[in-house]
Amino acid sequence: MNLPKLPKLHKGLTDRLPLALSFALPFLGMLILMIASHYTPFGNHAMLYSDMWHQYFPFFVNFRKMLLSGESLLFNWDLGLGLNYLGLMAYYLASPLNLLCVLLPANWSLGFFTLLPPLKMGFAGLFFGIFLKKVFHRNDYSIPLFSAFYALCAWAMGYQWNLMWLDSFAILPLVMLGMLQLLREQKFILYTLSLFLAVSINYYIGFFIALFVILVFLCYEIAYCESIKNFFRDTGRIVFFSALAAMLCAIVLLPT
Repeated sequence: MNLPKLPKLHKGLTDRLPLALSFALPFLGMLILMIASHYTPFGNHAMLYSDMWHQYFPFFVNFRKMLLSGESLLFNWDLGLGLNYLGLMAYYLASPLNLLCVLLPANWSLGFFTLLPPLKMGFAGLFFGIFLKKVFHRNDYSIPLFSAFYALCAWAMGYQWNLMWLDSFAILPLVMLGMLQLLREQKFILYTLSLFLAVSINYYIGFFIALFVILVFLCYEIAYCESIKNFFRDTGRIVFFSALAAMLCAIVLLPT
């Protein structure tokens, strides 16, 4: 595909422009939709439906209250007859972006909450852009174009109301990039940390990401493996560093 070249800017700006657009296109696309539909914080309608209304947003408000008051994040007496709050956090509230809620006044909670899906889609585009740039060694307009395709794919748009799933979806390209770096260059840090984050932020989507790693690894070996020896060597690397990521996740998953 012959795409137009980047405009001649300062070299640093030119290098960063594709990744900046990779974040901006899905993020601004969602914002424009919210503005046009008069959704909060740009209007009087709340983009809350299904479980967002009676579960996700109330959990978010309660999480903010507990952070500001210094209450224990291990057990909570405010919900039902008391529950294991760490288990609730591990599924609904483990996104690092949720921590930013303490910086805002209480009356901004709904507006910030409804901005989380556009932000997460923006990061999905950014991380997919990094994946494309590193794997295909190119830095043109194809990067933000295909990054927007990923961030705004049917799955993301269909399930954007399950906003606690979007963090792991955003991190998935980094997991794939880390796996390729592990197999090709024996670099393990990105794979281990990104897999740890993807699973620990939301263990439900993290489980499917782990299955996806297995499928992609098998496809990679079918396409590129040169010998049985290399196959077992690559398998050993993936198993070892996946197990290391799983042990890091145990900090969250075992108490949950």
